Amino acid sequence: LPLDLHEHVDICIAPLVRQTIGGADCLWYDLKACELPDEIDFITVDGPPAPLVGPRGRYPAGPAMFSRLSSGGVVLFDDAYRPGEKETIEQLLREFGELGKRYVDTEKGCAILKKTGTAR
Repeated sequence: LPLDLHEHVDICIAPLVRQTIGGADCLWYDLKACELPDEIDFITVDGPPAPLVGPRGRYPAGPAMFSRLSSGGVVLFDDAYRPGEKETIEQLLREFGELGKRYVDTEKGCAILKKTGTAR
């Protein structure tokens, strides 16, 4: 049976804007343009592009969204073999606790973070 994706997924297209997230000035997606649910089951982190934001530029995904991650929720973190992404993932694991991690061997690596309990 074909999956009617629109019945299961909400997509928000948000521009990059300069803002403060997690106490740091950064260029990140303007989530005020989105109606985020209280609980999110799946987050894909595949941007913004490193040339725009630097090697640790995907860090704001954690402070901006991980508190909404449902129990058992998953974060797919692309380009996980790059040094800046590895550092970012390890920092997010330390800060947001109760996240398991495994890597999938793809061209640039993919980390799958899964919420196993209640975040700190």
